[in-house]
Parts: sequence; C-alpha cells; structure tokens
Amino acid sequence: MSQTSKHLLHFEGGNALSNFRTQALLQKLQAVSPRITGIHARHVHWVWSETPLANEVEQLDKLEALLRYGEPYAGALDGTLIVVAPRLTSRITAACRSSASSASPSTG
Repeated sequence: MSQTSKHLLHFEGGNALSNFRTQALLQKLQAVSPRITGIHARHVHWVWSETPLANEVEQLDKLEALLRYGEPYAGALDGTLIVVAPRLTSRITAACRSSASSASPSTG
C-alpha cells in the first residue's frame, strides 16, 4: 500500500459571536468567575488536501474568498486561548480505510 502525505492549512475567519451573544455569554461566565473581563470568538477553518497548496496561488485565493464571510474578527489577540473543535478522527479514519481498501488488491 502506498502512503501519501496529507497537507493541512488553516485560515482565520470572522467573528463567531454576535455582540448580543457575546454579552449574554459574558454575563453567564462572570456569574461563575467575576475575574473574566471579556470574551472573543472567531472561526478558524482547516483545509486538509492531498497535494500542497502553498504554491497554488489561485486555489489559495479561492479558498480564502470562500472562507471569508460575516463580520471580520476585531477581538483581542492576547489573553488565554481556548480552542473548541469537532472531533474529526472518525471521518479521517473512515477516509483512510476507504482509500486503503481501494488501494488493496481484492482477494477472492
């Protein structure tokens, strides 16, 4: 079975919370810990590709255009970073199994 490397890029997106949701969440968090003084959230998009896209300017421009939407992120860049991400292992495992089974000769 041949092993091909995968390539992972990230694109920072816009605000993930509206002002209304930010204020509502901040109040709830401050009820738990008054030390919390602010909250900011932004989208971060991860792109997993079969080939490196670093030299593919046209493809990178298209991806950036597709992933740039909503209000631009205007929050803080310092402070404690907490990342919330979906668990992708089952999808990745299924994709690897699928490509491995299509690359393996059939026994029969």
